[in-house]
Amino acid sequence: MIQFFQNIVQTLISLINIILKSDFSIFALSISKKETPCLILANGPSLNYTLTEIENKTFKGNIYCVNQFSSSEVFGIIKPQYYVLLDPAFADKNHYAANKAIENLISKTNWEMSLLLPSSFKKHDNFLKRISLNENIKIKYFNYSIFRGFEIIKFWFFKKNLGMPQSQNVLLAATYCALIQGYKRIYIAGADHSWHEGYKLNKNGELNYIDSHFYGEKKFDLDYFVNKNESFLAQQFNSLHKVFKGYEIINKFALSLNASIINVSEKSYIDVFEKLKYKDI
Repeated sequence: MIQFFQNIVQTLISLINIILKSDFSIFALSISKKETPCLILANGPSLNYTLTEIENKTFKGNIYCVNQFSSSEVFGIIKPQYYVLLDPAFADKNHYAANKAIENLISKTNWEMSLLLPSSFKKHDNFLKRISLNENIKIKYFNYSIFRGFEIIKFWFFKKNLGMPQSQNVLLAATYCALIQGYKRIYIAGADHSWHEGYKLNKNGELNYIDSHFYGEKKFDLDYFVNKNESFLAQQFNSLHKVFKGYEIINKFALSLNASIINVSEKSYIDVFEKLKYKDI
């Protein structure tokens, strides 16, 4: 009974959120069923295990890339059909790594590619002008309006591209886009999601973090960020909860569409998707 009333409240709040935040001129990116599969490349370290096969064009379908993949050497070899961004940092010219990825996206993309963005990016005129310098890049939008509540109502708004699950990680946003574009078989590679392994204590007992991707790693001293009155790790692990809860929701949404999300990452902590080895697909 408590859960029922919670669903009522969450659904009402979500409806208000849709009205206030969603762009109603944006509907489903595609309503046609795709006969070919797609492959979403996350940027985890394990992607290195499958990149060689992917570079050799062994995958017979369309490919999605995300975030800073354009700054890697293999971007121009793989030539993805789709590129997904979620973090508003990518519209900020003062954010070095994000800005570098956008520069590479513009300069390297010599094939036709769709750039999928939250509708909130429409307000970033300078960013859109930069992207328009490359006529090969076609922008499409999705509504990042978080919807919680009754599943049947929630999934209806998901299908209409008016609401979606909370995406604590861009991989979930890319998976959502693939689903509403009509893909029925979605493979994921490089989705290690092993961030918790990056937390280390140095010899002085101070908290460090090693941020690892397939293109390299960077070490951070987190002691500067730690508020002694609050638990830094409590916040971080709460974020991890949101990440993995989001995959639980998107997997249920996929099943409601008779679609499959299959994790072919060499290493991955995501435990709700079917798992296969890349060579077996």
